[in-house]
Amino acid sequence: MIRHEVRLTPVIGGAILTFGVLSTLLGLWAVGLGLFSPLVFLGPVFIVLGVVQWRRVYFRVDHRPGSGRSILSAPGQRGRLAEGVTAAPGERFAVENGRVVHVAADGTRTPTPARRWPSRSSDWRALTAALEAAPPQEPSETPESGA
Repeated sequence: MIRHEVRLTPVIGGAILTFGVLSTLLGLWAVGLGLFSPLVFLGPVFIVLGVVQWRRVYFRVDHRPGSGRSILSAPGQRGRLAEGVTAAPGERFAVENGRVVHVAADGTRTPTPARRWPSRSSDWRALTAALEAAPPQEPSETPESGA
């Protein structure tokens, strides 16, 4: 099985982490002045949330070469992306207009919820290159007996 993971952009996690560090420092400064500040307790919570968001996987594409199936799924997400999208043999995933689309065997394109903007740039480029390099696997057909 070949797996491509796309993580969330570090901008979101970095902003939450920065807010947590600043809140903690501000809360400690207020406590040092003899004032009560809930930021002493909230700051570390935002630090933890920022670190988790920094490392979080947005979605993944699993390709099983033997069966010809590919599955786009998102651990820890909600909605259609959490349910996953399966590309059967003869179908594939492609990147168009900043989102992943499911290309059916007849050429019908269905957009998936996986988009470019919340993705880490390096992961998105690697996924795009992998999807462009992998040709669709044709469905297995029974050979015709000829004369």
